[in-house]
Amino acid sequence: MKIKLAMIALIFLVFPLKGKAINIRYVETNKKIQEVINQASKGDTIILKDGIYHENITINQSITLKAEHPGEATITNKYFKDVDWEKSSEDNVWVAKNIDWPVHRMLVEGVHAFDYRSKANFDLRECGPNWSKGWQEKKYYGIPPIYFARDSTTNSLWLRLLDGQDPNYLQIDFNSGHLGGKTLVQKDLGAYWNQQQIVTISNPPPVHPIIHWYGGDEQNPKKPKVINFPPVCGININIKSDDVTIEGLRVHMAPTVGIEVNNSKNVTITECYFSGYQFAINSGYECTNLTVTHCEMGGGRMVSFGGHRNVNDNMWNHSTYVNPIKFNGTGLKFHHNYIYEGYDLFHPRGRHKDYSDVPDLRSDVGFNIWQNAIDNVAEFDGVEALMNLRFHHNLVLSDHDALAITTTENGGPLTIDHNIWWPGGGRIMKLVGTSRTNRGVQFVHNTYFTGDRGSSNDFEQSAFENNIVISKCEEITWTPESLGEFFPTKHNLLLSGDQYTTGFDGITSDPHFGTSPSTIFLLQEGSPAIDAGVKNDRYFQSNVLDDQPDLGAIEYGQDMDAWAEMFGHCGPTWISLDNQRIKAPNRPEWPKEINRRWGGI
Repeated sequence: MKIKLAMIALIFLVFPLKGKAINIRYVETNKKIQEVINQASKGDTIILKDGIYHENITINQSITLKAEHPGEATITNKYFKDVDWEKSSEDNVWVAKNIDWPVHRMLVEGVHAFDYRSKANFDLRECGPNWSKGWQEKKYYGIPPIYFARDSTTNSLWLRLLDGQDPNYLQIDFNSGHLGGKTLVQKDLGAYWNQQQIVTISNPPPVHPIIHWYGGDEQNPKKPKVINFPPVCGININIKSDDVTIEGLRVHMAPTVGIEVNNSKNVTITECYFSGYQFAINSGYECTNLTVTHCEMGGGRMVSFGGHRNVNDNMWNHSTYVNPIKFNGTGLKFHHNYIYEGYDLFHPRGRHKDYSDVPDLRSDVGFNIWQNAIDNVAEFDGVEALMNLRFHHNLVLSDHDALAITTTENGGPLTIDHNIWWPGGGRIMKLVGTSRTNRGVQFVHNTYFTGDRGSSNDFEQSAFENNIVISKCEEITWTPESLGEFFPTKHNLLLSGDQYTTGFDGITSDPHFGTSPSTIFLLQEGSPAIDAGVKNDRYFQSNVLDDQPDLGAIEYGQDMDAWAEMFGHCGPTWISLDNQRIKAPNRPEWPKEINRRWGGI
């Protein structure tokens, strides 16, 4: 039997399949991946042996790039030589010399260090203006976090640590001088007609000026200001071909983008672990059918040290602006991923108005864990774009603003269904982002714990139905006038909803959830949410067995095991509870109040 199996394997390696021979190419760490890619043919598989590859690569051919052993091959842009840190005259401040390239990103023992960009700002602990949010006033840190700056006049890298630590004995990663590549990203530039702009970030400079108006409109702009974006650059894996698969890799220390998909079609990224990035994955505006499954996106612990407070003070800075995916195309499949520690942990855009010939493919985002965002955990922003997306069966764990529906003016629709948000905090949904009207949002069958203050905006062609919302908000901002068609119908349970709504005639009593880690999201016998929903073919009610929908994400009678079976394993399947401290060292602590199986781990 063993001989027969060996012969079969040999046949697959040598004989053609549909007229094309299968080629499998192996790469050792002492070889360059790019050289092997350049020699590859369409359909080849390139397998990376275990180890670290200090390289930025470009894929111009339809190939598969994978680790021989999942999680054991790392592609990184981090500086790979020893660094001699010298103590300065100031307490806890160190300097490294002969750093003659821009350093945009630094991790100290897995914690993102804040980049002050200039030695003058470093000394004053001063940030802004002309940063990512360049119109902000200058801000100062009373108690500074770990931070650094590169002095371009002396080619010195300055670092301040806490508690008298010696950087020569710490794990410090910062990007190397290999900052090649160019990417397109989309920046938020305020609440006016030109909020979204396409910004090219590249190396070498020049920086790319953007004109921003504080007021007015396209015909009558007011207070123009030019913002010079800094030369942030660097892509670890640059995909410029259709039909590419990336599997089982670690992608580390990407100064800007871990994997840039450009306008490629039918790209699959699976079983990968991203760390130390600004954007783990970024796509072009003509990208279609991008599949991302079983990936882990841990940007590293933020400078807030897990507190996730003082967002404006901490995050308007390219060094710590961490976003797992900036998807600008159509047809995204984003399933079974584990995402944590970042800013706006999900940032879909939809089909941009300037690319009307791109097919309007439905995107599907489901069965993911989102944990510890420093700002909105899930932000939906389709300004000047068609937001055609379903966001469903996600477990969102955060005590900050959990959800932002800032602008979806062209509808889609955006369907948000059967998700669980817990434990909540910040705003009861950030619904206001611009002065424009949201359109085509369906928020149905969700279990939503959050909110201590209100936020609202106008919605059209929208629905808020069959949900359970538990909020501590005491400010009345939700009215039929302020929310339009997004105002909750009577087929919702809003615990104490009279404290932040006017005109709501649904259920305001306790939904009677379970109290154990395994039942915390389950309706108990006698719950007023049972059979209180409305049936609608557009609401994805396949879990309704008695023809009468219940409120919330999970039907009465279902249990955690049924959810967990559907949810599956989140993150790379090669990471388990037994090895996660080694394989995923920056994973946040799992809340003791809920069973891990709710998150597929």
